[in-house]
Amino acid sequence: MPVNDLDRLSSVYHHVQSRRIELLRRRIQAQERTIAKGFLIPDPANLPIGRGRRLEAAVMFLDISDFTSRPSETEGEQEVTVRCLSFFFGEIVRIIEDYGGSVEKNTGDGVMAYFSRRSGPGDPRKRAVACAMTMFYAAENFINPAISASNASPLAFRICIDFGFVTIARMGAAQRFNHIVAVGATANRTSKMLRFANSGDLMIGQEMLGGLPREWLQSHVRTATSQTGWTYPDGSPYPLYLFDGRWVRPI
Repeated sequence: MPVNDLDRLSSVYHHVQSRRIELLRRRIQAQERTIAKGFLIPDPANLPIGRGRRLEAAVMFLDISDFTSRPSETEGEQEVTVRCLSFFFGEIVRIIEDYGGSVEKNTGDGVMAYFSRRSGPGDPRKRAVACAMTMFYAAENFINPAISASNASPLAFRICIDFGFVTIARMGAAQRFNHIVAVGATANRTSKMLRFANSGDLMIGQEMLGGLPREWLQSHVRTATSQTGWTYPDGSPYPLYLFDGRWVRPI
């Protein structure tokens, strides 16, 4: 269900997401085992190896907080972890797609995605932030309650987003292993923003501000730090901001 309204979370989307997550939970719960020997490399996107496309996009990194501290020594603990991650990312990827985003990769305890100007309605910066708010909403209202009901620890995460030009390229070896990567300073900077963000934070870069509504900027954006080590060409610092807006439950 594509999202066209970026100013609120509709009751229709709330109910569609609720049903979708419940079906996903049941499907994962019905699996006898989720861990199998070996692994499957997904097919890469339709790009020739060694070539790419440059586009302006909002780049998003989501990172699960304290993932390495979760119990994962025994087979049973690993089984629980795989089920939780499958459930979590199954919905997170759907939310990204609902907002016109493209998932580049899943890192195991995180995900990277980007939102281009032609991939959905509205400015991609606003779309990416609306998507992030929907992720936090889904985690609080649907995903973590289901995980807790299964006697597993809920998942907390942080999200960082910035905007600029990136080249989406297919890298690797033919007929072996190849994948899609986002190349450019924007992607590098966004991934490194995670070290400034705490669990539950939605952090955005300076270049994100131009695509957000004035009321969002006035009510929900505050400076996080200007001591990032990054600068503009004129030497002025590149600041980061915290966005504290969150969706409320539709009536």
